[in-house]
Amino acid sequence: RQEVSGKVRVTIISPGAVTTELGFSIKDETVRDTMLKMLDHDFLEARDIASAICYCIEQPESAAVNEMIIRPTDQQL
Repeated sequence: RQEVSGKVRVTIISPGAVTTELGFSIKDETVRDTMLKMLDHDFLEARDIASAICYCIEQPESAAVNEMIIRPTDQQL
């Protein structure tokens, strides 16, 4: 960003729990079981993260969203 005279906006997006197939591919039983127990909670969907990205991109050139943490409402910090 500094190398291009500040004309590039950079956003760090930190997603919480997102529905993926990752939990089913984990080989370590302990880690997999812990991950699968989390399925009782509401996870974000890929479209939720896509909406967050769109929000950042759609801001006027004079505004920069530097960081965004997006997580399910019931997920603890």
